[in-house]
Amino acid sequence: MLYSDDIFFFGAGFSKSLINSYPTLSELSNYFLDNGLINENEKIYKDNLEQLLTYLITPLPFKTKEDILRDEASYIEKIDKISDYFIELRGNTAIDGNDKNVLILSKYINNNKCTCITLNYDLLLEEMLFLTKEYESYNVFYKIPIKSIDERIQTEGMGFNFYQSNFFNEINNSIEIIKLHGSINWHCDQIYKNSQIYSHSGVKINKDSSLYNITPYKEKLFIDLKPLIIPPILDKTNNYNHILLQSLWRKAFKAIRSAKNIYIYGFSFPMTDLSVVYLFQSALRLNKNDYKIYVVNTESNIKNKKKRYNEIFGDDKCDFSFCCNDNLKKLAKHLNKKSPESI
Repeated sequence: MLYSDDIFFFGAGFSKSLINSYPTLSELSNYFLDNGLINENEKIYKDNLEQLLTYLITPLPFKTKEDILRDEASYIEKIDKISDYFIELRGNTAIDGNDKNVLILSKYINNNKCTCITLNYDLLLEEMLFLTKEYESYNVFYKIPIKSIDERIQTEGMGFNFYQSNFFNEINNSIEIIKLHGSINWHCDQIYKNSQIYSHSGVKINKDSSLYNITPYKEKLFIDLKPLIIPPILDKTNNYNHILLQSLWRKAFKAIRSAKNIYIYGFSFPMTDLSVVYLFQSALRLNKNDYKIYVVNTESNIKNKKKRYNEIFGDDKCDFSFCCNDNLKKLAKHLNKKSPESI
């Protein structure tokens, strides 16, 4: 597959720039604490969800077998809560479809078929791209064999048919979204390695939803499925066992290796996310282009951000001119100059 010269890499800061109520990791930690989702014995890590989840899923040598099973159950419950939180957030918020800067970014990515790599579980990127181009479904962006959850209805009584899919219908007309940490609309049977991944377009999984309502058959379709998202833990290695997630990381590697302009939006390369650091460093080591990295972020802690980026990529590769409070507006102006039809 040929990858575009321009690629976009999105972190949590991108979602927050579209809708301010979308959380940072710190805000997500506060949500768990404020809503009583952290057990009394877990409150030593109450201010850091990443450390808490890491503690719960790690079979530390001092834990008894009962402790390990209890902590694993709590871990699974919290992953479900994270998924539910983002689904509910999506049902209560919407992108401003009249925002000129959002529309320019959407149209630029669509028109130039820019590969998008994201660490976000949410569906804001997909929804943004729908603003300027009609697609049949979100599945056309993923370009891996994901099936619609509705296919489980169509095959009811006949056994599940995992070999037929409409996945390729619009594949040549859409950009690719590579979701390295999974997505809130992806589900699979996590007991079985490499089980079929299903997607849905539901906004709220409850009877009051006025949009796509999956409640009437939710119990049937989802009873053996769990959300496929990589949680914020320090060591994510064991979460990448699914063959399709591994293929996404390889796709990201190839896209970065081929890129000339890399826009990194809303991600500051924390020390705990070394897998992403290694992804970029390894791919760019093989990149034969005179590539440039455009850092799109806020101006807070700019000195530390520059230091971190320069440590990873080198002093001469990064452009920090989009590190400002109106970064989306400034980025849109830049993209519109490159491609005036994006307006």
